Amino acid sequence: MNCNAIQESLIDLLEGKLSNQKRQEVEKHIQHCESCQQDWREMQEVITLLENESDLIEEPDNFMGNVRQKVGRTQKKYKKSSKHRAMMGLAAGLFLTFFVGTAFATNGFTSLMDWWQDLSHKENEKIQKNVQQGLGENLN
Repeated sequence: MNCNAIQESLIDLLEGKLSNQKRQEVEKHIQHCESCQQDWREMQEVITLLENESDLIEEPDNFMGNVRQKVGRTQKKYKKSSKHRAMMGLAAGLFLTFFVGTAFATNGFTSLMDWWQDLSHKENEKIQKNVQQGLGENLN
């Protein structure tokens, strides 16, 4: 095993989550690799320190109550945001439906297409006029 694979396995080794074969491979590598030995010792020291000092850590008064309130506010904000997005989507859908329906009913798309073709035709005429005056050349 390479050092990167070992690094990924050290926490699982600490927690006892490795299969026997994988555990033996990791332990064998640690015995022969000074860098991984150092990392292993440091991780064990941190775990030991945390276990010894965990009794000294005190949570503030009403810590879990504050967490619940914060989670509740976040959930309300998320629900409000979701409701707002849904309403905006509904409004956009209704507007689009109204716009397309009106355009079909008044043949608006036909006049829009005619306008676009006329504009395109005028642009082509301008380009051809410029080419004839020597201001450019025709491209494929």
